[in-house]
Amino acid sequence: MMNGQTLKKLNLIIGGLIICSILLFPQFSIKDSLPKFQFIDIFLPGIIILILIQRKSFSKNRIYPFVLLFGGWIMITIIANGRTDQFRDYFELYKLLKFGCVIALFSLLNFEEVFSKILKPVFLVLVVVNMLHYFNVFNINSVIKEYYNGGIHIDMFGLNSIGEPDIKRMLGFAGNPNVNGVIFSLLSVLFLIKSRNNNTNFFLFGLACLMMFLCQSRTNLIALILVMIAYGFLTRPINRNLFKVYGVFLAAFIVSYLVSSNAYMFSLMDSNVVQSNSVMGRLEVWKHLGEMILQKPIFGHGPYKDYFYERNLFPESEFMLQTWRYGFVGIVLFISLLFSPLFSFTNSKSITRSLFVLILIVILVNSITNNPFTSREINVLFASIIGMFISAQNKNEHA
Repeated sequence: MMNGQTLKKLNLIIGGLIICSILLFPQFSIKDSLPKFQFIDIFLPGIIILILIQRKSFSKNRIYPFVLLFGGWIMITIIANGRTDQFRDYFELYKLLKFGCVIALFSLLNFEEVFSKILKPVFLVLVVVNMLHYFNVFNINSVIKEYYNGGIHIDMFGLNSIGEPDIKRMLGFAGNPNVNGVIFSLLSVLFLIKSRNNNTNFFLFGLACLMMFLCQSRTNLIALILVMIAYGFLTRPINRNLFKVYGVFLAAFIVSYLVSSNAYMFSLMDSNVVQSNSVMGRLEVWKHLGEMILQKPIFGHGPYKDYFYERNLFPESEFMLQTWRYGFVGIVLFISLLFSPLFSFTNSKSITRSLFVLILIVILVNSITNNPFTSREINVLFASIIGMFISAQNKNEHA
């Protein structure tokens, strides 16, 4: 039987492999008819066994009941829509299982160890990879296109819709500028949280912001601005550290402007932005999905992935997609799941609770105009961050 120290080391190793698998390693296919897998999918049975071995170490947390409730409701919608014979629908339950397991595993880890021994090194590798991609050093973009789902995004990298030179939107190993933007937004918030009186983390915070800006994600620009505002409210009394944070954030934006001009993000200030193809396309799809939601307001249409694949539709809103799939009951459960970690931090003045709000802002803003939870990278990264915050809270309570 493994002792406590061995289990702690094993937890950290598995945690590191999970982060590397979602941010650095490509997905792979076993069979054309099945979705692609990540290395974390190979680890999952072992992770479940590891969690069961350490089940007595878990503290009660309200997120786990919400995971079970949401999973139960997904199953009900599958049955209600007569889709029990649709194998692909069950992958949504599998994703939720993986989400819950990652939270559980990372709740057993030490926040500081995960931050310094896993997230920092992986982040620096990501920075190098993204810079190589941005300037296509060693023809790395051909690798991203073939192995990291770069596809059309790589074909059109630095080009507009008619093939003329245009703004580069950094994809990285995520293969998508919006997904890449969410990853760097979440990492920038983590570095921000750890930046007080730490110049190295301040530098990494600025570097993460720079990476996000080079993704040219308008949604994540708004998200980080809101994070900056919220951080200002959380910093009481106002001190020099806050102005230093704002200065680093502004400096990162200026550097990104010198590199790429930020024209795509600046289009937010264009009065005609609501008439752009991006916005008009979203509104048209949302109108269509809204009409379908009213047809099945309680149980929704179930996971039904093929509906979107067959019509080449992109819902472009997590809230809209969850409502379409699981009805109004489902969207209430989904939002409750997102907020449930806050319910677990029982002390309203808890610094852990306050700082988790910054992470939640990034997820909520992106869920309005994007689908962060259809991205396996964001799904698992967010779950690992929730687990880290639960671990930090438990440590504070027992300090």
